[in-house]
Amino acid sequence: MLSRCLDSVSEADEIVVCDTGSTDKTVEIAKKYTDRVFTDYKWNDNFAQARNHAKNKCTGDWILSIDADEVLEDGGIEKIRDAIAVAKDTDLALNVTMVSENKTNTFLFPRLYRKYPIVHWRGAIHNHLSVPALNSVDVSITYGYSPTHKNDPDRALRILKREIKKDPSLVRERYYLAREYFYRKKWKTAIKHYKIYLKANSWGPQRAEAYLTLARCYWHLKQLKEAQDSCLKAIRINANFKEAIEFMASISGPKNRERWDEFAKTATNEDVLFVRGSSTTTKKKEKGASYYDAIFGQSADMSRYNGIYKVVGDWVDNKKCLDVGCGVAALKDFVVNYRGFDFSKKAVEVANDDRVVVGDIYERLLDKSVDGWVVNWADILVFLEVFEHLDDLRVVEMIPYGMDVIFSVPSFDDPGHLRTFDSVEAVKARYEKYFDIKEIVTFEWDGVKEWVERGEKPTDDRNIFLVKAKKR
Repeated sequence: MLSRCLDSVSEADEIVVCDTGSTDKTVEIAKKYTDRVFTDYKWNDNFAQARNHAKNKCTGDWILSIDADEVLEDGGIEKIRDAIAVAKDTDLALNVTMVSENKTNTFLFPRLYRKYPIVHWRGAIHNHLSVPALNSVDVSITYGYSPTHKNDPDRALRILKREIKKDPSLVRERYYLAREYFYRKKWKTAIKHYKIYLKANSWGPQRAEAYLTLARCYWHLKQLKEAQDSCLKAIRINANFKEAIEFMASISGPKNRERWDEFAKTATNEDVLFVRGSSTTTKKKEKGASYYDAIFGQSADMSRYNGIYKVVGDWVDNKKCLDVGCGVAALKDFVVNYRGFDFSKKAVEVANDDRVVVGDIYERLLDKSVDGWVVNWADILVFLEVFEHLDDLRVVEMIPYGMDVIFSVPSFDDPGHLRTFDSVEAVKARYEKYFDIKEIVTFEWDGVKEWVERGEKPTDDRNIFLVKAKKR
């Protein structure tokens, strides 16, 4: 990872590397790029001190701070030089655009700053500069996730708890501590810390983000009114907060949901702290039930999917299963304890089975029942040919925490597809935040009549990825 990072900044006037105690070939690799590699820093669970140590080794007037698992965009150094040339005297720091490796998340962060004594890093973790960045440079840094984080998965929680214990009045650290508990699904503890944070903080973008996450905590605890109230507070702070509006739509009744969806379409995400989206989604609109009625009216033969159905049946075993968007219910021949529903009336008619009903997917999952059959009662939810056709993340939000889920997504485009995935890695990039992914099997079209299992490594560009997971 370090080579990739240093390649991206190789045109800089000076490269300074501060090693914080690596045990691999980090220092050896770094010395291929610069002779200014320092190994005198002893790691003490304080990122600000480490960054300031590196800053003090620099000799230039401006510093770009970049981590080993990050990459500066092509031509980025030249863009930075141009920005420095026109920077105002009052510009002590400049924001850059931080972009996640899977292109789903973006936010602004001051990584370019003057080497002045007044400018330094603060915060043991989730650190920040001592001065604000009033302007930005048009350059991006792509951030990833180093596998070595798995060696110390509780590092952030440990540091944040220590800092809050030393000084309970810390605001920024309180926010990130609440978020750590949210990541760990400790909803009640997260709520407690978000409430403390919200009493002390007045910065709009972060308050809106906190209220949205608070709403998600309440939703997981099945406290709908509290979830809606918190989400409304996020929207009240920023009416352009698209994700908050979309979440409000997902936890509202059908009529209100339609109105919230309309509002979301015009939201600009201006002044939003973290913008989360996906490069895989397109601007295509969801097709109505009539579109799928026509498809099933032309062909009801689902035998081409039998290989997929067999694997799903093996995964489900004898557990209860709700098949969502079940096509013509062909899966019922492979699953014993079967129920299903689809938005296509024609598909249900073709199925001719009283275990299969018709209905709006969003409404059914929001109500968490299918004609009296409660979704929470199911052992497994199966989504075949659903996530590519609908607002997948909206569907994901409605899946109860801890539920076993099986879903499929394609690699090939189609008039009814809103998104496609070109690899197993692309599937993981979009869904790992929401699911603990247990297994992915790839099916390849044989060019004639059926989908054939190929494991995780397809040999063709026309594939279906079948995923076995658990909702986080």
